[in-house]
Amino acid sequence: MLVKERIAVENPAINLNHSVQSRAKCILTGAHSVLRGKLAIACSIPTHLKIQHQAHQHQYGVIYRGLRHHEAEKNFIPFLSYALKLCKKKLQDFPGILTLTNQIPIGSGLGSSAALCGAVAQLFALKGLISSSNSGIITFAHKLEHYFHGKSSGLDVLASHTPPGKIRLLEKNQHQQHSILWHPYIALSPSGIEANTKKAIQTVETWRQKNIHCANEVDQIMHNSSLLCQRALLEKNLDRTSRFAILQQSFAQSRYCYQQWGLIPQKVTEVENRLTISGAFTTLTGGGLGGYIISLWPSMPDTSTQKNHHLTWVFPTT
Repeated sequence: MLVKERIAVENPAINLNHSVQSRAKCILTGAHSVLRGKLAIACSIPTHLKIQHQAHQHQYGVIYRGLRHHEAEKNFIPFLSYALKLCKKKLQDFPGILTLTNQIPIGSGLGSSAALCGAVAQLFALKGLISSSNSGIITFAHKLEHYFHGKSSGLDVLASHTPPGKIRLLEKNQHQQHSILWHPYIALSPSGIEANTKKAIQTVETWRQKNIHCANEVDQIMHNSSLLCQRALLEKNLDRTSRFAILQQSFAQSRYCYQQWGLIPQKVTEVENRLTISGAFTTLTGGGLGGYIISLWPSMPDTSTQKNHHLTWVFPTT
């Protein structure tokens, strides 16, 4: 029997209990165009999703903790069944109690689905259902993410597996991990609108079909935005002023692309305007149409400003 509330489990199987977690992500630049082979840059952020599995021979259950979302919880068992099917298994082959503790806002553009895919892949690796190598886990998590988005570049999964203080570059299905040479004041703040990555991808595809004459040009502008971001964070022998100016250009070009694709609702623009008045330069992260706004600050804003905009820092600020 499947249950969605706390269950007392007697005599759990010894050494068959596992706990895994996966981090949220932030796409700094390159969203959407990465699906067509252009460069994108992303990183992880500390917010995470955790899955605990308590093996038990004749019980099946799911306990949800932390940030709750009715639709996501309703879809979890079908998703788990899909994941098991990829391993030629059924739900009945995976008995026990699963506890999902989620800190990642769903519909935020911060990769809640990628974190779930990554955590399930890690759990399956511990259970011996897939390869336990890092590449095996990432590859399986990428396959799982297609379940949510229909078409996924794999960037979200790669980003969620990127250690703090590092960035992940993805271009033409090839990825690299680098340590950044500069920790800019980049923050995330909620737009107040729930995002839908699948809908955003469809919006871009529709726009491209109607704007064939400039579709590739906009992709190239996003690619150039990623090149600027890469330079600001990784190029040696640049002073802070130069790095900030380059990253500011990157943000401006990224936002231009979101605007051309029709992914910036009026309410998001209003939130951006308030951030701009406070001294930040903004663009979007993730698919767009809502979710979180990413902002670049010339210096650390005061505590009141941080509180008013609900800022969460992407990189360590100390």
